[in-house]
Amino acid sequence: MRVAFFVNSIESEEPGFTTTALAMAALARGHDVCYIAPGDFVLRPDDSLMVQATTVAAGKYKNAQAFHDGFQGKDAKVQTIDVREVDVIFLRNDPSLDSDDRPWAAHIGAMFGRLASERGSIVVNDPSGLALAQNKLYFQDFPKAVRPETLISKSIEEIRAFIADHRKGVIIKPLQGSGSKNVFKIATPDDANLNQIFEAVSGEGYLIAQGYLPEAKAGDIRFFLMNGKPLERDGAYAAFRRVPAKGEVRSNMHAAGTAEAVKITDDILAVAGDGSPEADRGWHVPGRARHRRRQDPRDQRFHAGRTSRHRRHAQSGFFRGHYRVAGEESGDPQSLWRCDVEPGAGHALGCFHGPSVLSRAPQRLEAPVIPWTLIDTATMPDGGGELRLKQRGTEFSIMLGTIELMNSRLSGSEEALARLSYERVRSHARPHMLIGGLGMGFTLRAALAELPSDARITVGELVPAVVAWARGPMAEVFVGCLDDDRVTIREGDVGRLIQSAATEYDAILLDVDNGPEGLTRRANDDLYSVAGLRAARKALKPNGVLSVWSSAPDAGFTRRLKEAGFAVEELSVRASTKGRGARHVIWMATRTGR
Repeated sequence: MRVAFFVNSIESEEPGFTTTALAMAALARGHDVCYIAPGDFVLRPDDSLMVQATTVAAGKYKNAQAFHDGFQGKDAKVQTIDVREVDVIFLRNDPSLDSDDRPWAAHIGAMFGRLASERGSIVVNDPSGLALAQNKLYFQDFPKAVRPETLISKSIEEIRAFIADHRKGVIIKPLQGSGSKNVFKIATPDDANLNQIFEAVSGEGYLIAQGYLPEAKAGDIRFFLMNGKPLERDGAYAAFRRVPAKGEVRSNMHAAGTAEAVKITDDILAVAGDGSPEADRGWHVPGRARHRRRQDPRDQRFHAGRTSRHRRHAQSGFFRGHYRVAGEESGDPQSLWRCDVEPGAGHALGCFHGPSVLSRAPQRLEAPVIPWTLIDTATMPDGGGELRLKQRGTEFSIMLGTIELMNSRLSGSEEALARLSYERVRSHARPHMLIGGLGMGFTLRAALAELPSDARITVGELVPAVVAWARGPMAEVFVGCLDDDRVTIREGDVGRLIQSAATEYDAILLDVDNGPEGLTRRANDDLYSVAGLRAARKALKPNGVLSVWSSAPDAGFTRRLKEAGFAVEELSVRASTKGRGARHVIWMATRTGR
């Protein structure tokens, strides 16, 4: 296979980096290895994606320095190749290193990684999943049990009030940032340096304030997971404790923190498995720093998700999919699993200070390398772009260009749309439900499971090809629900169905576009305007409910619902049926009065 490592720059790589160990291990196993940097992509007019790859000469290198000199020296070769010739791309860059001097380069890996994935390359980790965690706001997706109480604001008054409520102190740092930069501990709202600290941190954007955990003085635990499961070898877990230097509030390794061996207890294992969105987002080997059942508030790498050295952990996974692990007794002594960590170099995957938890030669991950396959395309009406149906194994994805609209792995919030709607019209006799958007049928199947046998469900689907996909390549996903006697499919704009109805529906469920903020076509904006919402209210029976799915909150839409005459509830639901993953929003708007 040809394996590429995407890095910040060829010149900035060092022999001690984990990427070097990964590349040497791949080369030793007979794979072709190359490096690429943010400026090396070329998207040509014929839609071919090319990369200017710095190739590494095959052969044995006596040590990491020799390998490093080989691809950085004058004899290194740069070759322009089609990305389809690259089997695996490891995203190994740290965007925070480019955010100041080269902001254009910060997210190139996620951008072009998504294009490479569409063309058949295996990209580790999933660039679409990584794009969801570009700052510390990502951490709010985790259950409250594993994170400290948090405030995110640019208001110093809000921050003073938050500090006043936390007698044990507060940690303040930028929402966007990494590397322990501008991390401060504040004891009281009257701290003489608060204004100065606020000015320094707020200059970088929003601030995140978190209740300080005194237990963190003992250090935090860096835990490695694979596919959402604790990484283990011969009964020992891949984990270590980071201990801050005396008088230091930060435990980051480059802030004088040190690494120590740690005993993993059942309590720590329980925390490691609490509510992780990583596996759902295609992150297969992320590192976690946890202390008891709360996150250490000093650890920016974990809070940031992928904006700092944590990304070097998170993007060190092998190939996407489900793995069978086979032992291997021999291997290159330079393999990544045999590294030892030194103070200040704690960014290496599988490298631990003290007794190595992976002391033998590396394990071989025998996995089916399954690329995405393009099944079909369909043109959106009104020039809204091209829909793509893609498949990888049993997983399906519907995309608008390079943007994933839905995935067969994540159905929690769509199912909740049907369940929550029926709860509010359960007392209605022979309920009639209108579902806007067929999608992958999650909402329809959930509605069929809830509604009585005399109910009716009308599904409005704008794109005929989506209905064809439901009966064709995704038939196993739909499990025959389109053939249920209660279901009628109406191909066309759901807005026209609503406009032509009067007191017809007990519930109208809109899972159209990305929510009130239109993404696929401008005409969808009419559904979510005050006029469109009034039409929906007219189409509902008394005490009927308009339910609207959205990928994100929208205060303006809440106001428009109230202006249109609805009583409004705004609910937060998880993307996954397991209560994990991103949080989506569902509005429950009830028609009250006449």
